[in-house]
Amino acid sequence: MKYSKKTTAKIIKALKQGVSIKGACGHGGICTTTYYEWLKTHEDFRLAVEATQYHVEQKALKELREMAKDNWRVWTWLL
Repeated sequence: MKYSKKTTAKIIKALKQGVSIKGACGHGGICTTTYYEWLKTHEDFRLAVEATQYHVEQKALKELREMAKDNWRVWTWLL
């Protein structure tokens, strides 16, 4: 598939929702090989994916901190 902003926007949207890379590729209509190739060859896409991954990780940590207030065992999830 040809690289396009429409396709990458679908992939980024899915990643923001916590969908796996494979699942996000399905939403965008590409295979994972294409995804990884685009990461190597399209800096704008790579930067968007990295920013999205950071956002999702920070959201998850925030939620864990909230849950850990009532139960310290929540942190074992990270192990």
